[in-house]
Amino acid sequence: MRLSLQPLRSKPLPSLAGLAIGLSLATAWILYVTHLVHTSTVAGTPAHWASRARREAYGVCYDGCDDDCLDVWRIEDACAVTAEPRIPDVICDASRMWLWANRYPDECLLAVGALFKEKELRGRRFRLRFLYLLTALAGFAGYGAYKGVEYLGPRVGAYRRRRREAARARRRHEDDGQRRTSATTPLLRATTVTTALVSVLLFSVVAEGYPCTSHHAVYNQPFVSLTDPSLFGNIHGWLSNCYTERYACGETCEDDDNHDRGDEKGHTRRKCTTEYCDRERADTFPAEYVRRAGELVKGCGFKMVDYVPGVVDRRVANPRIEGTLWVRIGVNRFNGSEGVERGVLCLGDVVAWPGHRGGRTGKGMGDGGEV
Repeated sequence: MRLSLQPLRSKPLPSLAGLAIGLSLATAWILYVTHLVHTSTVAGTPAHWASRARREAYGVCYDGCDDDCLDVWRIEDACAVTAEPRIPDVICDASRMWLWANRYPDECLLAVGALFKEKELRGRRFRLRFLYLLTALAGFAGYGAYKGVEYLGPRVGAYRRRRREAARARRRHEDDGQRRTSATTPLLRATTVTTALVSVLLFSVVAEGYPCTSHHAVYNQPFVSLTDPSLFGNIHGWLSNCYTERYACGETCEDDDNHDRGDEKGHTRRKCTTEYCDRERADTFPAEYVRRAGELVKGCGFKMVDYVPGVVDRRVANPRIEGTLWVRIGVNRFNGSEGVERGVLCLGDVVAWPGHRGGRTGKGMGDGGEV
């Protein structure tokens, strides 16, 4: 884009007036948006944000997904948020408090709530900054449209002419092609079948696995302590491992416009393109993930049974259990007559905790009694 001073020299007053008005409006808009960004706020009292912290951070870290969620990694994210506050002589990390009686200290709820509020405010300010684009977007859009029409206009016309010429060429030899179609049909069918088989074998693409819930039912495996039958639990599996498979699902053929005549045997030349489709497949099911987790649970002094005589409502709060084993492990209680059950502590350590924070090492672990 070439800038010229000719309009300014030939008509100085209108040019300067337009420049002054344009710069004034742009400056006023920028100052207005800057004011909006710096003075933006988010609604909510400290109690509101503390409630969100209890529900969306501590609640998710302690209880996991209420609805058998797909994004099990958000459990670990919720636990990580609770570890961010730094308050002297106060532990806020939910991964270290999951066995405590008071798992929701007020100081921690307020501190994590403040983090939620700050995150919401940053998002609001980020969205407001997009208003700066309006100062120049109209000019760029107009110039882009002008250059686009200038560039595409002749090419669109040439493309349409080529399409019309190709259509006329197809009509000219369509009648001749019909007479030869019966002779080429067996050859085309054989070619199509062969192409499909080769495509399936060579071009099927298997993508990386991801969790899904649409293929198999949930699976539960109760277990009970070998030394204390009053301590029992359940392994709950709801995720399957799925992948997207790309496969050859058809073929599109048309006459080759580059050949007006058939080959030496009178066969019409055809140009075929293989079409591909995607489908979701599952190769590992909830029952298999539960079986694998069951082997780890057995190592903590439990055995698998058909049923348990009570309610299992205490989740073992290591987020890596859902994140890596794709199951949820729960027990009926945390504490026994001598404090926290050793079997429960072992269940918490069946996989490494985030940041290698063991469930047994937290300050005050188990001192608060049963939750």
